[in-house]
Amino acid sequence: IARAATRPTEGRRKVFLLPQAHRLSPPAMQTLLKTLEEPPDYVTLILETRELTALLPTILSRCQTVRFRPLETTLVERLLRERKIPDAKARVAAAYARGSVGVALQLATDPAAWKRREQTLDLMASVATMSRPHSLRVAEDLHRIGQNAKAAKGSAADATEPEEEAAEAPGESDASAPAAPPTAGATRLGLAEALRVASAWYGDLLALSAGAEVAAFRNPDRAEALRAALAAYSTPGLHRATDALLRAEYHLGRNANPRLLCETLAMRLCPS
Repeated sequence: IARAATRPTEGRRKVFLLPQAHRLSPPAMQTLLKTLEEPPDYVTLILETRELTALLPTILSRCQTVRFRPLETTLVERLLRERKIPDAKARVAAAYARGSVGVALQLATDPAAWKRREQTLDLMASVATMSRPHSLRVAEDLHRIGQNAKAAKGSAADATEPEEEAAEAPGESDASAPAAPPTAGATRLGLAEALRVASAWYGDLLALSAGAEVAAFRNPDRAEALRAALAAYSTPGLHRATDALLRAEYHLGRNANPRLLCETLAMRLCPS
């Protein structure tokens, strides 16, 4: 707000980008209202969000909504190949990203993110053969995947907690020191990533149950595993599992206990 009140020293305009504006607290949004309503004629304010309904109505009424549509999967795949990503990985990453170049790039260029995807998909495939009494093992594995993840810097899908941005001072690292335990913020981000992968898996199961071709899958490299898992679910069961995942993502974003959330979700995902 203070910087918006001063004229630009270079160029004719000042442009402010507020990423993930839905993470602003209500008091912060209220404080921003005056600047949004009557910005100086040399200022442009851009509020980026994937949760439009999380913004106060008074904020929305002062903004012009511009929606960005996902890119074609073939275009995302071509952009990955231009960055020397192997064809097979580019195809899978583009299909999974659902039109987001940032998500596709992170998955295709980060070996750890790719490994976490593989682990999550393997876990979801195993759920189809498990009964509820064995669901705690699924919950433990899912929670562990979340703990092993690190926030993706610069990803539009993720928000990095301040505590995760602390860098080690040069010369102070100790190669023999044990790894620090994951922070609560890091676990939540990792678990959110795992839930998105799980949602893509169940989305593919729903598509397969409706007769969709492999080309429509977000995980085309798992077509055989998807066909095997589908046999364990009824259509209402798939809808219940998808609903459970959506509820888990919602509650995780609202400070639910990660371990308890994993246990509840695992029981609801099991087909029997």
